[in-house]
Amino acid sequence: MKAGSRLAALDPAALPAAAADALIEELRRVHRHWLDGLALPGEEEVGREGLVEYHAGLVYAVLALDRRDADRALIPAAGTSGAVADRVARLGDAAVPGLLEMMDRDFDRAGALAALGRMWAMADAGEIHLSAESRGVILHRILSAATGDEAADWFGVTRAVRATRDPAFLPFARRFESKAEAARDIALGSARRTLQILETVAANQSPAGLARGTYRLLALMCADATSGPRRGACQSIQHEFDTALRHLVSGRTGPARNAFTAVIRRSDAALHAGALTGDEHAIVADGVRTVLGRM
Repeated sequence: MKAGSRLAALDPAALPAAAADALIEELRRVHRHWLDGLALPGEEEVGREGLVEYHAGLVYAVLALDRRDADRALIPAAGTSGAVADRVARLGDAAVPGLLEMMDRDFDRAGALAALGRMWAMADAGEIHLSAESRGVILHRILSAATGDEAADWFGVTRAVRATRDPAFLPFARRFESKAEAARDIALGSARRTLQILETVAANQSPAGLARGTYRLLALMCADATSGPRRGACQSIQHEFDTALRHLVSGRTGPARNAFTAVIRRSDAALHAGALTGDEHAIVADGVRTVLGRM
């Protein structure tokens, strides 16, 4: 690991293929040890600072390689910088299992969540493909992390939602900001920045655009990529929302208002019955209220 200080001087693009392979494999080795909660050989000798320097050198050397296997090796380092997060996010569906593994193994959960949020935004911008299943898993992980009380999870939630740039998350962001304020949590500043960004994005959306975004999140909740489709109340709300959206897009404002109001009523009933969580209810009911306020 004493070679760490020299890694930054390398020109990875000019390396022979075998040397580039060795760099990638070494980064994988380091990440495997960390994900397994194991110390690296020689770690005590170089100390924490030396280890961080060594890892950073490896990461940026591998980042300079224009190779798909290099991108995959970077997944556990997604939280080290925006450039690395972007490279990992561009993998789309292929990166999701590795990012979920980071969270499951309690390894930089905030960095993993932020990369998943960035992936969402890239897909919305048409830069990558992201399956509905992956979106459903991302939504589930964001909402699940919001129910915990770990600082890393709360920072991850705010960073992920901010990275999505999706105004459909605005009601959730408002609710989360209030939760962070009530808890006097250190993530409050991050939550407020996220809220400000989403409010700005939402201000530039049409009522139909806002409604489509909220409907997409509702559809993902009802599909439930982790446990299977949710029938009953969720399906009923989705059907009513579909009717409201079709009226809105067709310019039938009166029927659209009536149908959206019914969506709110059904969402309220689902919350009281335990069919929707508080965060899910906020996304749907408050999202619809935002649409109604803009019509």
